[in-house]
Amino acid sequence: MLRIMLIKVPHFGYVLTDGQNLPRFWAAAWALLIGGTLAPSTLKVRLQHIEGFYRHTEDGHPQGMLDDAIADQDLPLLEELLESYFITLRNVPDVSSGTEQRWRDAVEFVRTISERLLRTPDMSARLADITLRLERLDRLYGQLRVGKKSAPHFVRALPAAVLSELFDLVVPGAETNPFKSPATQWRAYCTFLLLLNAGLRRGEALTLRADFVKSENCSSGRQFWLNVQTNDDEHEDPRHSSPSIKTVSSIRQIPVSPIVAEAFYTYSENYRGRQKHPYFLSSMRGQPLSAEGVNHFFKILTASLSSSALKILQDRTGMSSISPHDLRHTAAVIRMKQLLTRGDSMPEVMQKMRSYFGWSAVSSMPLLYAKAAFEERLSAVWSDQFDDRVAMLLELPQ
Repeated sequence: MLRIMLIKVPHFGYVLTDGQNLPRFWAAAWALLIGGTLAPSTLKVRLQHIEGFYRHTEDGHPQGMLDDAIADQDLPLLEELLESYFITLRNVPDVSSGTEQRWRDAVEFVRTISERLLRTPDMSARLADITLRLERLDRLYGQLRVGKKSAPHFVRALPAAVLSELFDLVVPGAETNPFKSPATQWRAYCTFLLLLNAGLRRGEALTLRADFVKSENCSSGRQFWLNVQTNDDEHEDPRHSSPSIKTVSSIRQIPVSPIVAEAFYTYSENYRGRQKHPYFLSSMRGQPLSAEGVNHFFKILTASLSSSALKILQDRTGMSSISPHDLRHTAAVIRMKQLLTRGDSMPEVMQKMRSYFGWSAVSSMPLLYAKAAFEERLSAVWSDQFDDRVAMLLELPQ
């Protein structure tokens, strides 16, 4: 059996292929039809899920079975393959939300391609029959769940003691900084600032161009902001996991304080180096910093935390490590707390949060952070007990 694999083709994007690098026909068709509406990172994940379905159908069966069944619109066989895949996913030891999404993507893949085939002239005679069978697919699988519906997620900011120690570790030049070279220290520090001070998603931070910091003079002094925007050259990105802007709402301008902007300028002018690529964050090998590189930073930082800080992290949040997205959670809770303390009305706070963090105009995400912001035990995160360095980090311009 030939190995199915996902590859990235320059100037095109992600393609699902077999071991001979031949595209899987219907997976390629699906990517062309649907891929334009998805962010590259989302498309990659969904193709990986479709890849899992292909692997399942060819486990002990002839290669090309799934493509042939779709082309022939052999609905009984497709139903059999889907049911077998569902049982396989359902019987894994730990059924997660990711497992659920793999199932959803397999069903959606079959349905989307089948619906498209209905529009071809040679299928017109079978239109009624196929339509009935698709309705049967909806009835059979539309509400089928791999596992129990997960409980609502409750977001928590990093505890004050953990945040303080984390900042002490990541400041360039600190004796406890776990990164050896000054360039790596500044790279990790700027990544840290983008995630915590600006509240960016990891992918947003990695798509920033070298000139993303903007400024202008005004009556109150010089103002600085950063531009979060789409990457027009995403197919030129050499990274296998190309970062991208999540949604249209994610395109925005975020104000930053002068001291934070100065940190970005320092890295860009003194430690980034002369690069052939246009991205702000660059690896030590002269390539755009990858998502795996950011994860590696936080793996090292977590390992460098004291045992007492790790215990607090576990006791307060249930986590044993810190991820890049945990800083965005913390930034959102801080921002929510500041806006509520300032006396803004809840509708106004909700809209400002959506704008600042790149959520849609009707997103309910701010409500998750409102719960955390009202928790009294987290109040130390915003107290005056931190020194000037942490105060700078938590400074969010109005």
